[in-house]
Amino acid sequence: MKFGQEIQEKLTSEWRSEYVDYNKLKRIITRLEDGGENDVKFKIMKSMISADFLNREKERLSLEFFELQDMEIEKVNLFFNEKISYANRQLADISRNCEDSDLMTRKETKNLKDAICEFYLFIQKLKTFQELNYTAFRKINKKHDKIMSSSEGAQFMADNIENARFNIRSLTLSITRHLESLMTRLEGGDSKQAMNKLRVPPITDIVHGKTNEYLYILGALTGCSLVFLLANVFLFYINRADFDFDDNLDTIILLFRPTLLVAIFIIFFALNMYGWAAAGVNSVLIFEINPRDRLSAVQMGCVGFGLLLLWLIFLFIFLLLSSNILSIPYGPHVNYIPISLDLLCLLFVSTPLKGTHLWTTQKFFWKLLVREVKAGFIQVAFVDFWFADQLNSLGQVFLDFERTVCLISTERIPLNFTPDPETINKTDQLSCNSTPSNSTTLMNDPCSPESIDYGFRFIFWILPAYIRFAQCIRRAMDSPKRKWHHLQNAAKYSTSFIKVAFSFILYNRRSSASFGFWVLAYVIGSIFTLFWDLKMDWGLLHFEKKQLLRDELIYGHGESNWIYYLAILQDILFRFAWIAKYFIAQACPGFSQVWQSLFAFIELLRRFIWNFFRLENEHLNNCGEFRAVREISLVLIKFVYP
Repeated sequence: MKFGQEIQEKLTSEWRSEYVDYNKLKRIITRLEDGGENDVKFKIMKSMISADFLNREKERLSLEFFELQDMEIEKVNLFFNEKISYANRQLADISRNCEDSDLMTRKETKNLKDAICEFYLFIQKLKTFQELNYTAFRKINKKHDKIMSSSEGAQFMADNIENARFNIRSLTLSITRHLESLMTRLEGGDSKQAMNKLRVPPITDIVHGKTNEYLYILGALTGCSLVFLLANVFLFYINRADFDFDDNLDTIILLFRPTLLVAIFIIFFALNMYGWAAAGVNSVLIFEINPRDRLSAVQMGCVGFGLLLLWLIFLFIFLLLSSNILSIPYGPHVNYIPISLDLLCLLFVSTPLKGTHLWTTQKFFWKLLVREVKAGFIQVAFVDFWFADQLNSLGQVFLDFERTVCLISTERIPLNFTPDPETINKTDQLSCNSTPSNSTTLMNDPCSPESIDYGFRFIFWILPAYIRFAQCIRRAMDSPKRKWHHLQNAAKYSTSFIKVAFSFILYNRRSSASFGFWVLAYVIGSIFTLFWDLKMDWGLLHFEKKQLLRDELIYGHGESNWIYYLAILQDILFRFAWIAKYFIAQACPGFSQVWQSLFAFIELLRRFIWNFFRLENEHLNNCGEFRAVREISLVLIKFVYP
């Protein structure tokens, strides 16, 4: 691997602009080699140039090269001085807190340990900053001497780099040893336990061909999922499996859909994690996650595909027992199968899995859910409103859960449904323009949106939007300087309330006026959210500069701008997907739940793409502040002695 590529992979992405510009220095001294060693035309042209001209050109390029190096050294030294000064101040604060650690509460001690761990990670990043810059200067000067046939580069290294401020390794080494000593003291003298807590995780997830046991597990889960998918398709289409779905299609989809959507969401999120790590977007820092104890992208993928495999297995059992393959005259209560799957997933989420890699993620997830419940009453972090945005895209899961509970409690879903041997081979089939014969069962009941007597469903409908609305109001209260920005964001989420209200009216009082207001509400909401996606969340649409994209792009390293244009196009199409959804539902009412599932998947796909560019924009904000580690508040503890 070339060093120019190596330094890009190993550097701290938030400090990218402060590293020596190795590639720029390299371009200067390789101008005499642009033709390449095997370029015959270049060799002929070079042989026609006089030796004096070539020497003068080398002197000119060397002068330009060393002038740029001086500027790069000054830049690196200035940044290093700033960070080492901050490090010394932080070390002093931590040391003062450790002096009275015996008088601290358990919570205060834990907070102090977390601060030491995060500060230790900062110092390790600073040490890497030293090493990469020194190696870059050494390699580029060595390359200069080779091309220019001189020893000026070696002399420059001895005079300017060896004794440079950023190359004084003892500055970071002494802080590292001090922190290790403090952590050992807090761990009761157990140095092994202290070093285990201070260990520095890899900079990125598995993105460059590195493997571990979880890759094999992921491969096995993916393969098994494919096998059961094919088994379900085969079971559905074989001659003996003549399923009685005409009267139960809506029920089956309703029962199985929530778990499938959650599994797809987790798989998409694992792909997000992988993409962020590959592009150098520090999602661990953005989400304020402990980098030493978390799930990697591959591990998260194992969770997603594990849930998908479980879903496919339960679907296979359902299809098998619902068919006449087993020739069971009075089969089991098959509707219990998807409900059991839901209960099993809830049990998995709620059961503490201590001693596994999932335990920390479980605690983080529970804490996040509690913070969402408290929306509007507590301060809002990035991960809080990011997760609430994910809940908005999982709105169909909320609606399906509520509908399932309601239909079961009112006995609208028969839990004793069994295949009827007399009607299982009937020839009447559900068509696009037909309506399921049980439509009256599912539609004209207290659980239906069409029922004006039942409004609890609409509470679930607006719940995710309400959480974001409350968070925006709270952020407006906590950030007076950006008050109007957060209020505008709150107005965006309030359009969801208006859309739900007009949907309720349209369901119950169909008229030209109600339909017109419904369309108007959706058009305004779509335009508002689309503009906010592109301008605020993704940091695009710079009208003042007369440009669509921002100056700094991460994905494709700024060379594949079509990625951004394609993302903009899909966001436009998916934000207005409700138009296609309406016309398809009108033209083909017989498969309403199928189309509902399709557009729920489209929303998850839109959120999957949105996540990439939302975190890219947040990452660039962190880069602007050179923020590379979590900020754990450490207030000097004051004790009152008698």
